[in-house]
Amino acid sequence: MKPILMQWSQLENTIFTNVAITPDKDVWWEGLTPEPPEGLIDWHGKPWDPSGGKPAAHANSRFTAPAHQNPAIDEDWDNPKGVYIAGFIFGGRRSNVIPLVYQSFNWSFGVYLAATIAAKPLRLHLVMWEKFGVIHLPCYHLWVIIWAIM
Repeated sequence: MKPILMQWSQLENTIFTNVAITPDKDVWWEGLTPEPPEGLIDWHGKPWDPSGGKPAAHANSRFTAPAHQNPAIDEDWDNPKGVYIAGFIFGGRRSNVIPLVYQSFNWSFGVYLAATIAAKPLRLHLVMWEKFGVIHLPCYHLWVIIWAIM
């Protein structure tokens, strides 16, 4: 995890998924410390055996925290008049089909590109057509719920 994300995630109100749990109820995943702490509970909720050959945390562990805790957020992030947006970046794992970085030539074409993006999930050999490349992100589902309520 990148240093700024670690700073953000170590504040209060953070939810972690698919991580290991230490005896003192802290979160842990491979690479967080040079050596794993003793007495870990793996991401399945079972005692972890370091000699078992399986990781303690899932390779796709995630966390979520309130936006206001992000140390890099724009100071006007909640301004009712909006925040200046210079562009959007969407991504998908399809390097054999489309370049890693691809710029649209206008706003309409950019919306089309994002709406038709396809991605190949980690370690899977299938293509998922996911609008704006965010189907697998929890924030997408939360925004759909928030939009529906409003």
